[in-house]
Amino acid sequence: MEHQTSKVRYVQLDQTRGLAIAAMIVAHFGPGFYERLDISGVLLDSLLFFGRLATPSFIIVYGITLGLVYLPRYMSSREQTSIKLFRRSATVLSYAILISIPAVIDLVADAEPSDDDFTWQFALCLYSVLLFYTLAMLITPLVLDWIKDEPMWKSIAIGSALILIGTKLAFSVWPYTGPGPLEYTRLLLVSGKYGLLTCYGCAACVIPIGYALHQQIRAPAEVERRILYLSFATIGLSLSASFLVGARQIGDYATQYGNPPQFWYIFLAGGLSVLYMITIAKVHIPFYSRFLENTGKHPLQIYAAHEFVLPVASWLKDVVDPTVAVVVPLATFLLYWVLKTGIVRTSSQAGP
Repeated sequence: MEHQTSKVRYVQLDQTRGLAIAAMIVAHFGPGFYERLDISGVLLDSLLFFGRLATPSFIIVYGITLGLVYLPRYMSSREQTSIKLFRRSATVLSYAILISIPAVIDLVADAEPSDDDFTWQFALCLYSVLLFYTLAMLITPLVLDWIKDEPMWKSIAIGSALILIGTKLAFSVWPYTGPGPLEYTRLLLVSGKYGLLTCYGCAACVIPIGYALHQQIRAPAEVERRILYLSFATIGLSLSASFLVGARQIGDYATQYGNPPQFWYIFLAGGLSVLYMITIAKVHIPFYSRFLENTGKHPLQIYAAHEFVLPVASWLKDVVDPTVAVVVPLATFLLYWVLKTGIVRTSSQAGP
């Protein structure tokens, strides 16, 4: 069977990725503003929950992207797609190193030459969601090769297996061993906020959504209707699972996502993201839709830029007025964000 990759871009996925980036920015910058504005109660919990949706939404969007873009390409050209994924992994790693620079500078400035845990703290500076994507893209060719002949069911099978293994290792089998290479490996694979096994397992489970959209990309209405039903089911099951771990109010969901990652939380965010993708993102809203779409097309640049705002503000507060120290880097970033989404009109490579 010959597989053709489509030239039609599913812009709703770009918008959903863009919304996830916006949620991450809200998560990082919002708390300071909430305190100044004296926001509390349900409104505060809702804003915090929106910010918490960022990382798990990225994971689900990545899985859909695998099915929509990379799996069809892999079926057509295994070697070329693998090389592209490896190159993309290297690019993401370079950004992971870039955004660690402020933390490394602070570490070097504050550290004593005799600090025994300097190497460990340095390694922790490099840990971020981008390191998860670096590893995820490295193993993706292996996953695509295994699922290519039966992507719908094999994706769910391998995803479920990874979730089971990651959850079991994180919560009972692989205990904390203290700073060192073994513990850092544990952090990367199972115990960290972006533990590879559980997070990639969740992404693999939604590969069929992306692949189904690819197959009907020029007339996706029927498959979108089925995906809509699936999103409602996923949200319902995830909420049911959340009750078992004690979540009762929206404030509980604003604090539940941590480490090790919990699959029900990722699927809850995923269900909400897919629901948004199939409903609201289909409606063209002037400026808003295009802003999110272009944000979703340039995720690495915007994500990396926002990571420098708080460190720069922290450095500036010692030499200028605290308000100016915050406003200058924040305004610079917001200007960059608007220019990036408003001036760049051509489609660039979609990222995580």
